[in-house]
Amino acid sequence: MHTMLKDCCTTTEDLGCVCHCGTVDTGQVAALTGDYTIEEALNSGVALFTLALVATDPIKFTSPFNENQTVIFKVKDPAGNYVGDCYQVRTEVCLDQGDAVKVA
Repeated sequence: MHTMLKDCCTTTEDLGCVCHCGTVDTGQVAALTGDYTIEEALNSGVALFTLALVATDPIKFTSPFNENQTVIFKVKDPAGNYVGDCYQVRTEVCLDQGDAVKVA
């Protein structure tokens, strides 16, 4: 895990498990209209994903994360401010989008 992003976390909200292509819901609502940036901590740096939202939209997205991993990420609003602190989600293989299945 990229330590610079992880070290910037004061608190990390655990969002539980999702299917690797399931919906990640931060529980936050967009305060501004525009592009929000998802910053994923990687061993080699930070991966960036963009999410277009309208003010009052829930900040949730289809997981771009690989399966069978624990991901730490941050969300940055269009003004460049972080929404909340850090979030953690675990991704798992799913037989269908409703059922997470642990693989040994």
